[in-house]
Amino acid sequence: MKSVVRPAITALSAAAIMSVGAPAYAGTSAAPSDAAGSMAAPCNRGDFCIWVNTGFQGGRAVLSDRPHGSCYRFLAPPYRSFANYDNFEGYFYSNNNCTGSARAVTAGHEGNLGFNAYSFKHACVSCRVNN
Repeated sequence: MKSVVRPAITALSAAAIMSVGAPAYAGTSAAPSDAAGSMAAPCNRGDFCIWVNTGFQGGRAVLSDRPHGSCYRFLAPPYRSFANYDNFEGYFYSNNNCTGSARAVTAGHEGNLGFNAYSFKHACVSCRVNN
């Protein structure tokens, strides 16, 4: 198994996330051989990565699983792209209190959010039933 050395959290990254369910910072991007499957984002298998810029660019954080209904509140900067190579899901929101415009994200998906996300709420997106 290949080991990945992750650098210490920078002052910018430490200030970027509030302590309410704060994601752990992953440091630098994984090498392509460490990236999940055939997906394009530089994010390790089993991680839920978020980036400051579209196209998986800029500063990166890794979300960790929390109970349903938990809300990560990102202080700064907002996040604009994601790669969910973990098995939990939820919603990104345009406000920092899990309100406003939302984007549902399920396991195994990646892409650009289409807005600046300031929070993420853990929820079972695939559990919703449309009548």
